[in-house]
Amino acid sequence: MVWAPCAGPILASVTALAATQEVSFASVIVVVSYAIGSGIPLLGIAYGGRTLINKVPFLSKNLGKVQKGFGVVMILTAVLIALNMDVLVTTWLTDALPGGLSRALTALETSDAVTEQLDAISGREDQPAYFTVETDVQADEPLPVLGVAPEITGINNWLNSEALTLADLRGKVVIVDFWTYSCINCVRTLPYLTDWHDKYAEDGLVILGVHTPEFEFEKDTKNVADALDRFGIEYPVAQDNDYKTWRAYSNRYWPAKYIVDADGNLRYYHFGEGEYEETELVIQKLLAEIGVDSSENLTEKIDKNYSTDQTPETYLGYGRQVAFASPENAASQASSTYSIPEELALHKFALEGDWTINREHIRADASGVELKLHFFAKDVYLVIDSDQPRQVRVDLLSPAVENRSPDLDASSAVTVDEARLYHLVSLDEAREGEVVLTFESAGIEAFAFTFGS
Repeated sequence: MVWAPCAGPILASVTALAATQEVSFASVIVVVSYAIGSGIPLLGIAYGGRTLINKVPFLSKNLGKVQKGFGVVMILTAVLIALNMDVLVTTWLTDALPGGLSRALTALETSDAVTEQLDAISGREDQPAYFTVETDVQADEPLPVLGVAPEITGINNWLNSEALTLADLRGKVVIVDFWTYSCINCVRTLPYLTDWHDKYAEDGLVILGVHTPEFEFEKDTKNVADALDRFGIEYPVAQDNDYKTWRAYSNRYWPAKYIVDADGNLRYYHFGEGEYEETELVIQKLLAEIGVDSSENLTEKIDKNYSTDQTPETYLGYGRQVAFASPENAASQASSTYSIPEELALHKFALEGDWTINREHIRADASGVELKLHFFAKDVYLVIDSDQPRQVRVDLLSPAVENRSPDLDASSAVTVDEARLYHLVSLDEAREGEVVLTFESAGIEAFAFTFGS
């Protein structure tokens, strides 16, 4: 199972491992295990083929023709791979699979066994088991104590505050909020956080925004400061550019909230969006533990209806690129010419013209190049950057409804003047649609699409 899908890369890894280490029992076991693993499917093919030939008289009498036929099939397969047709076939199969089967194919990655091994490799197996505790905040019992909260550490810069630690904040209730400013999921939580800050800061609540960047440009302090101003964030924000506090919490998600009591103990956590009422009830409970009787009304929930059919977050750089559908092979970190196919599958994107595909982003190498996206969503956002103001025109091909995006000007274009999340499409409801982005100038960089419904 390990050998068959990607024999080349695994063989290269095994060879490199054996060549760069001393000959030891462990390295011998690795090489022998690989040899056995690669031999089993080949042996199965050999014996299976021989059995089939013996049982089918036509094959046994025409072995020469069968061999030539397979030779033709192999040559045609090589030609199709060279023309990138294998990617199109794979895309078609992925889209054609039933949803349950598609989820089953990825279930292995999130299984308990794999998670335990990843924890062991990363040295996190001894961290508090936050993820195994279920909390009923509606119950009358006190919230469980999940362990001493890890300290804020390795911060590159502080905004809206002097440097802080959890030890400095004993006696306060603290929300440690991991976020990054170009993540739409994080952005949608900010109205709740800013409202909680306004309501409870005088009662003893401190929100620490731990800004852990997903992209390189998010490490820039000015970009983060501009985002704080744009979103109206007045509580302290720490730049965790080196992921040191992220790793101290064994965190894996944007956004993620960890709530710490007045004694420095972790009492509650939540990953992703949602559970706002529950989180605010936790705030009130922990404030009550320090003698603050908060009678504030819960923050009104922003009406958002999410669709299970919504296009998933789509990364454009080759580091996490899975939805690229131009017929040409993606050339990493080299300028190349691409084209948009006549039919673009749902949840896929394609490029037209000269582009460079880097690990985190794609860069327009000429004026007038295009990016086409086939999506299902109500709102389409794209993280874009440019070293000077440049425009991207947005043409909604379908559906035939008004595009109400607030970021568009009268000519249906966005002006990219800073590295941030731009709102490209806003429909009346979640719909299937196609949009073409025309990059009016060379040098514009695009990172990732995110979606809302």
